[in-house]
Amino acid sequence: MSRWIGPEHDHIDAVLAAAEAWRDRCFMADGSLFGDENLWSLDNIRELGHRVFNEPIVGKGSFVENLEKQLEAASPQLIRLAAEAVWFLHLFPASTSMKQETKRNQVKQIWEWSGSDLENISYLSDRTLKGVAPPGRQYFQNRGQNFEFLMQAMERWKTESRSRQAALMNEDAPWSLARWFDAIKNSDRRPMRSVILYLLFPDYMEQISNLQDRKRVVETFKSQIPPQFQLNDEFSSADVDRALYELRKVLEEEHGRRDLDFYHPPLAEQWLWPPSDSQDRDMDLSDGHRPSEALALNSILYGPPGTGKTYATARRC
Repeated sequence: MSRWIGPEHDHIDAVLAAAEAWRDRCFMADGSLFGDENLWSLDNIRELGHRVFNEPIVGKGSFVENLEKQLEAASPQLIRLAAEAVWFLHLFPASTSMKQETKRNQVKQIWEWSGSDLENISYLSDRTLKGVAPPGRQYFQNRGQNFEFLMQAMERWKTESRSRQAALMNEDAPWSLARWFDAIKNSDRRPMRSVILYLLFPDYMEQISNLQDRKRVVETFKSQIPPQFQLNDEFSSADVDRALYELRKVLEEEHGRRDLDFYHPPLAEQWLWPPSDSQDRDMDLSDGHRPSEALALNSILYGPPGTGKTYATARRC
């Protein structure tokens, strides 16, 4: 199953437990992750979206600095909603891409703009904020676009009836929700789409947020995907989701194990070269930091065939 991503990720249960809490309190209800208020209501989401995206601030500061200006004179509730939305935006990225302390400080900073302090609750612990996988530098460079997509998706979701929401969240049919997300403008260009779906359905959706990588995996292993799930010329993102799921089942049977990760051997070396944007896998790029010269590619890697030297090189790019 796709929620397994390696022995070094034994914290994943804490991350997914936090995602489940967000699902129950904020996605399926109008509550709050950090308190008892009704923060995730349709009205609040619409107002936050209006403030942040109808009057964008471009190229004049960091994501958090711009958000502070956009939230000037906003109600305390709206500011606290923004803090929880930023928490969710940063839940997926691994700590190699964005340190736990950076995530925690940003969420607390935004929350404190509302005039109250945020206690060190479990959802801000190092274990929870360690994340799932590195999403690639574009996830951070286009953080505003991913935040906008989250708000757009949430506004559309909150307009659905409770019965419709329940049907879309049927765990036996996550593909319906995937197709629902595809109807949102620019969903095929926003890694946040794949992040939300993974956090809601980690046993069905791959932890591959980079859109190029998702297509690349399907293309590389297309001969092993069952014919009925092959992609045609007009495939959707939901079709890619389903193809990856069906491919995983085939590969798990072929290798006789369920602990497979497309970014680790024995699968990584079959498709992960040359490295893509997502392979900034050991660098904190959250504040625009560039890789150190110490990661130069002229390093010589030693080891027998099949030990992941290609993947190790990709990680250093």
